[in-house]
Amino acid sequence: MKDGVLWGSIVFVFLILASQVAILSLKQANRVVPYVDKDKGTVAVEWVANGEKQGIFYVSPKETVAAFLERFSFRGKIRETVYVEDGMSIHTGPDSALMVQDMDPPTKLALGILLNIHSLTPAQLMLIPGIGPKTADRIYFFLQAEGCIHDLEELTLIPGIKEKKIAAMRQYLMVKKGECKKAFSDWTSRQIIVAKKMTKTKKAAVGFPRDVNRLTPAQLTLVPGIGPKTADKIYTFIKERGCIHDLEELSAISGLKGAKIENMRKYLFATPECYHRKEKN
Repeated sequence: MKDGVLWGSIVFVFLILASQVAILSLKQANRVVPYVDKDKGTVAVEWVANGEKQGIFYVSPKETVAAFLERFSFRGKIRETVYVEDGMSIHTGPDSALMVQDMDPPTKLALGILLNIHSLTPAQLMLIPGIGPKTADRIYFFLQAEGCIHDLEELTLIPGIKEKKIAAMRQYLMVKKGECKKAFSDWTSRQIIVAKKMTKTKKAAVGFPRDVNRLTPAQLTLVPGIGPKTADKIYTFIKERGCIHDLEELSAISGLKGAKIENMRKYLFATPECYHRKEKN
């Protein structure tokens, strides 16, 4: 009797294991994709089905999203002709739902795909070797203040970022062509900005001189000699008063005296007509 129960239990366990193996095999068979090898001229595309990552596939950049999904028997209708791009993440869900977005930054970096600097947060910028918390914040606020940049070279306007650091960044970051639609495109390096004699063309290229009453702390740090702490002091000082008539008024701030004020005049000015100034009681 005991032997019969024992054998029955063994057979039952074996059947359960066999069924699980069969289900797993079917799942793996459904995930077989013709193009999974990285070849020259291919782009990396991620497929996520029902919230579960199915893998990274290398396909021709001439392939459409619809053609990519055909191999997975996707039944949804795609009205627009959208071509796959390097770093694209295609999400499919119940009822033929479809969403196309970028892969997350860590995945892109692992695949050696350049990150668009305009789409990164300070925390994501810190994923780049050589970029710490302070530099990440400065880059992020610089981009917020300027709206966008045409080339990583423009980051040399930020104190502490030189050509050598920009060269290292180019291994991980890029600026998407056509994304920046600023009025000017010919930016110069920080070394040109701090030159004693600046032509009108060069001044216009970097947006200097600027009205100090209209600048944010992040924009103020672009001025040589003004760090984050000084920028905050200047911004707070002006905000409390509404505006200032002349840069000389900033000498009331501790640490801002004659020579420093004169140096600021190369890059900043104060609008003479100050309509919003708070009257002293």
